[in-house]
Parts: sequence; C-alpha cells; structure tokens
Amino acid sequence: APAPAPALVRAPLGATGAGAPGAGPGAGAGGALMAGAAAGCVLVNGERSAYSVWIPTAQLTTRAGKTFHAYQVCVVAGADFWFVLRRYSQFIPMSTHASQLFPGKAIPFPKKKIFKKSAQLVETRRAALEVFLRKFVEYHLSARGNSLLSSPSRASLVAAIPFFGELADLPDDDD
Repeated sequence: APAPAPALVRAPLGATGAGAPGAGPGAGAGGALMAGAAAGCVLVNGERSAYSVWIPTAQLTTRAGKTFHAYQVCVVAGADFWFVLRRYSQFIPMSTHASQLFPGKAIPFPKKKIFKKSAQLVETRRAALEVFLRKFVEYHLSARGNSLLSSPSRASLVAAIPFFGELADLPDDDD
C-alpha cells in the first residue's frame, strides 16, 4: 500500500512573521518566504545579518516502518535560499557542540520526550529548535567574524556548520 501523505504541523501565523505586511493569505509563496526570512533573521552584535534561519513545519514521516517528525529548516545566506529536513536527534550533536564552542553562552535546547508526541509538543519543540538554531548561528557568526559576514553564501555557511548541508538520508534512530 502506498505511504500516507505526510502530515504537517505548521507554525502559528505570528510565529514566523506571516502577519507582516505583504505576507497575508493572498501573498503567495514569495510573501511567506520573505516573512519567514525576516522573522528568522540572525542578529550579529544587535544588527541584522544576511543570514536567516527558521523552521516553519514539522512533517510526520514514515521510513522503514518507523514514524517520526522531520523538521523543515529553511535557510537564507545572502542570495541563497534552501531547506533541509532534520530529525530531532540530528540537532542533539549541535547542542553538545554549542556548549564546547561557546562556553558560558547558554543556548536553550528542548529535552527529549519519551511519551507519544502530541501536536502541541511538536509545535513547542519546533519553536524551541528554531530559537536554538538562530542562537547557534548568531554565536557562530559573532565568533567567526568577517569570514562568514563578508561573503554570505550557502557554501560558506555549510562549510562552517555542516548541519545545513545535504545528508544522504535521515538516520533511523529515535527522535
């Protein structure tokens, strides 16, 4: 039997800036993209940077008989836009890496929940992962200085933070 269509957990309108001018229901994909990019803008020393990171949805996916949520991570680096799908478990090494890279700078990370995931839990986790990613990139940009800020691109961001690059497949571990 064919796999069921993926279920999406969408961010509330205000969570990704969709309430911004030009991003209303009739604004189309371009308006939604611009609103998401504006809301997801990474600040460096209090100033807007050429980087934006946001997670608009969590998609329920089934692979090899296992069902899990994959978070759609949208990224803008200069003129480049792309997205990657990541499981919760793929964020965990970044959290560990963050505490080593940025000692003394706490980046809140949502804890793993063992029980069945409700839509509310998935949305709460989505929002927390979005904040985590934005802070991680902010600290990375601040620490790396001009190398990433002077020529923002997909290639430079992925070289600095491989999480935003292509992965062969989502791992089969628990999320």
